[in-house]
Amino acid sequence: MKGTAEKKSGTKAVKREKRKYRCRVRSPETVIRSKKIRRTKANERERRRMHSLNEALEELRRTLPHIPDEPKLTKIETLRLANNYIFALAQILQTEDEQDDADDGFNETQLSQHCTANCSTQQSYPFNYNIL
Repeated sequence: MKGTAEKKSGTKAVKREKRKYRCRVRSPETVIRSKKIRRTKANERERRRMHSLNEALEELRRTLPHIPDEPKLTKIETLRLANNYIFALAQILQTEDEQDDADDGFNETQLSQHCTANCSTQQSYPFNYNIL
């Protein structure tokens, strides 16, 4: 049955008319205004997203060991350094697992020297992620 919907409640079948919605005809000014509002909201969401991303990268920069006299790391440099730092820490853990308990392994000074020397170079990680 076109234009009707049946709803069964218990044993009775109740018929209801389907609502027909008319498509509103909007003026060109209204269309332009609503598009502008949607674009403004999308821009605001993108600004918040980028702000959040930049804050996270800044926090990562503060966490990573690097020479403080160097200029601020770029986003890609920060990500590469973090990747290499994580790999270096994993190597240290693996080395410690392989060593006997008699040897103390790396201390904080050795860790800092190792990471300063190796984490900033791409050679410390077996994969080369050259993202430009």
